Amino acid sequence: MGRWAYYQGISPKLLDELVADPRLVTAVQSLGRIEAARAELDAASPEQRERILRGRRQMEMLRSVFRAEIEREAWGLGILRDRGFTTADLTECIDIEKRWRALHEALESLPAPWRPLGRAVTGGVEIGEDLGYGPLRYFLPSDVASLASDLARLSSLEVVARGDEGDDYVREALETVRRCYAEAAARGFGMLLHFG
Repeated sequence: MGRWAYYQGISPKLLDELVADPRLVTAVQSLGRIEAARAELDAASPEQRERILRGRRQMEMLRSVFRAEIEREAWGLGILRDRGFTTADLTECIDIEKRWRALHEALESLPAPWRPLGRAVTGGVEIGEDLGYGPLRYFLPSDVASLASDLARLSSLEVVARGDEGDDYVREALETVRRCYAEAAARGFGMLLHFG
């Protein structure tokens, strides 16, 4: 697994589409990034805007290297848009960076009824091809509801006491993951997990 961990809620309808055609993995990941990039550019000061655009021009030079991946992503985005999918089918993508390791270890060291909560950090069903640090993973909405409920009942103090890292390090990771699962569960969404 990779250095960074990303979590994002996904609507049941979009998740069904993804499971039916795993070639759409990169398009689903891009669906949220494109809107976030537009919002970032719109909110930027003139100096920030120039720095962002300069970075994008440098990325354009790499397009030829990654042409096949870019074409597949564009193909998938076209399909998703034609079928009516938008960013409303996803929650904000959160990144707990490398804190996922400490959180997973702390959750896995908990006593019996809580131990399976480690799967909220690293579990799920694999789908699609290897993205560099393994394939995308997902949980169904019913799994997300169950995990969100269990995470909400779990005491932060109990988890932090099990972690090898600093208290704030594990607590912040737990609270971030807890909020992400709670939001997805409240909307009846599934969950995507990706390591990069």
